[in-house]
Amino acid sequence: MHVRADRSLVHRRLRQEGGFGLIELLMAMTILNVGILATVAAFNSGIVALRHAGKISTASVLADKQMELYRSLTYGSIALDSTSIPATAPYNSDPAWTSTQATTTCTTPLPNECNASRTITGPDHHRYRIDAYIVNQNPATTYTQPAGSPHAAARSVRTVTVVVRDPANANKVLAREMSTFDCSTALPYATGCPTT
Repeated sequence: MHVRADRSLVHRRLRQEGGFGLIELLMAMTILNVGILATVAAFNSGIVALRHAGKISTASVLADKQMELYRSLTYGSIALDSTSIPATAPYNSDPAWTSTQATTTCTTPLPNECNASRTITGPDHHRYRIDAYIVNQNPATTYTQPAGSPHAAARSVRTVTVVVRDPANANKVLAREMSTFDCSTALPYATGCPTT
């Protein structure tokens, strides 16, 4: 009889719904937290992606701006001041680096087109490192003389490479731009430059 009363009490207690509202509320809050945290994580990754895209865009503009400095010069003036060329990495570990760069002596303070490596603040108020490499090359080319006889000649070109890096992590390249300048851009023509 005593066991039957205990069972009856347990059955009545199990049929009661008191306390279930609290469990449902805890479950709902847990599901909401998971959803809200996922949304916050998506916004956070979007902000990081936008910031990175903005830095790459600014670095590309800075590389274009530096290259325009060289496009405004004649062939003989496209060179770096030898005192501005760094002897340390990441400058001398870049694929564009060579020990025989086109050098000259520039006025002091160094103009931007003569400076091999400098750090500037971009329009987005972030710092950027701009490295310039200028290399003389003499690729063998064949051109035709007016009389019609082919003649092989080494026509001088200068390859200019501009690399924009993140100064916080100098090994991280944000933009790279390369352009080749022919000796015929010099007036008068550079020594050894064929004029026909």
